[in-house]
Amino acid sequence: MTLIAASMAAMMLPTAAPFFVAYGHSSRRFRSTAIVMAIYAAVWATIGLVANLVMSQVMLTPGLWLVAGAALFPALYALAPWSRRSRASCREMCRGPAGDPVRSGLTYAANCVMCSAGVMVAVVMLGPDGLQRYRDVLSLASQWEPTRRYAIAGPLGLGPHLYAVEAVVVAVAVAAAWRQRGLGTSRPIATGIVASLLFTPYVGFQDFAILVVAGWLLVRSGATWVQVALMVIGYALLELALLVLAVPILLAEAALLLSLAWPSSFRSAGAGEALENSAQRSVGVRRV
Repeated sequence: MTLIAASMAAMMLPTAAPFFVAYGHSSRRFRSTAIVMAIYAAVWATIGLVANLVMSQVMLTPGLWLVAGAALFPALYALAPWSRRSRASCREMCRGPAGDPVRSGLTYAANCVMCSAGVMVAVVMLGPDGLQRYRDVLSLASQWEPTRRYAIAGPLGLGPHLYAVEAVVVAVAVAAAWRQRGLGTSRPIATGIVASLLFTPYVGFQDFAILVVAGWLLVRSGATWVQVALMVIGYALLELALLVLAVPILLAEAALLLSLAWPSSFRSAGAGEALENSAQRSVGVRRV
């Protein structure tokens, strides 16, 4: 039971990273931010326990229709008015000033629960056996050589040294995101995307498509010429992935992650943000 609660909290904490970064930037108090994160994690840990209890009591007959329903229900739920309102509230809280940490943590967690209720229902529909089969598929995929070739597990292999490298990736990503907390949410999100591709033990070609989102966020927030060059080189290497194999691609990803933790990139992004704010103020003056 404790493992289930911890797993649910650990799974949902990264989804609230933009809010945590925005709240920490606004409050300027580490203690308040830690309280918000703890409340958010506690709410999702409780939901994990409840979901596990429901799955242990409700047994649905497995079949194609059940799987189809579990796949379609979250998509249909996302279109519901209350789900859209909850997502809008989450975005508004990321932009708004920091409030009381207890109230902010509970409010944001409640909005996230409303957004994710469709997924939770799908998980209950699949039941523990369905989730176990899903974990078995993921375990099999992690052992398939093509999925590990373009992850750090490919050139490094499995073992303690891989875990050490993954720990370094996480440390660099967390440090970069924290140091960029005053530059909006775009750069911490881009940092998380790049770090996740380096951290994962297996990756498919389709997973690299998320780097397009990371590149857009970086350019939008004021990327340096070094970062632009690394992105261009990285995208070219991905197009030639079958020829250049994994190591050059991994090196390009690592260089981009390190560039995001480099102080000069903060100054460039800060200058871009200041220029944008200045332009907005000038437009406001002309309208007056």
